[in-house]
Amino acid sequence: MNTILYIRLTIDNSNPAIYRDIQVKSQTSLEVMHEIIQATFEWSNLHSHYFKDSTGNIIKDKKGILIGSIITTSGSITYVYDYADSWGVRIEVLEARDIMDENFTPICTDGRRNSPPEESGGIVCYTDTLDMLQLHQNKEWRYPLIAEWLGEDYNPETFNMEAINSRLQNIII
Repeated sequence: MNTILYIRLTIDNSNPAIYRDIQVKSQTSLEVMHEIIQATFEWSNLHSHYFKDSTGNIIKDKKGILIGSIITTSGSITYVYDYADSWGVRIEVLEARDIMDENFTPICTDGRRNSPPEESGGIVCYTDTLDMLQLHQNKEWRYPLIAEWLGEDYNPETFNMEAINSRLQNIII
C-alpha cells in the first residue's frame, strides 16, 4: 500500500496566490520533488535550489530524504529556487490517503495563475513587471521588450493543467 500526499505548492508572497495542487507518493525523495516542482511551475532547472524544514534549517542531502518523512498534514517546508531571484515555494500537505496503486505517478489536480517565467527576477520583479504592463495596457507603446520577454500571448491569469500533467508524466521516479 502507498500513501499519497495531497500537496499545495504556493509561490511565496504571490498576491493573488500562484499555486498548484499536486498528488505525490509519500516515498518521493526531495531530489525527485525538485523535478516535480520544476515541471509544475514550468521552470527549466537552470539554477541551484535547496529545501528548508519547518524550523528553517537547510536540508542538504536530498537523495536520502523522503517528502513524507519531513512534512505532516499540519506543517510545511520551503523550496528555494535560484539564489539570486530567490523564488520561495511553500510546500504544505493538505491530506494523506492510502491507496493500492503501485504505479501511481505525480499529478496536478488544481492551480491558479500562470507560472512566472524563468529569469523573471523573483516575485517582486515579476509583480512589478505585471503592474507596468497593466498600467500601460491601453497605450500603443507597451514596454515592447517586456512583452517580447514574456511572450506576446503571455497571460498571468492562465493556468494550463493539461500541459503541467504532460510534463509530470516525463519525470522518472
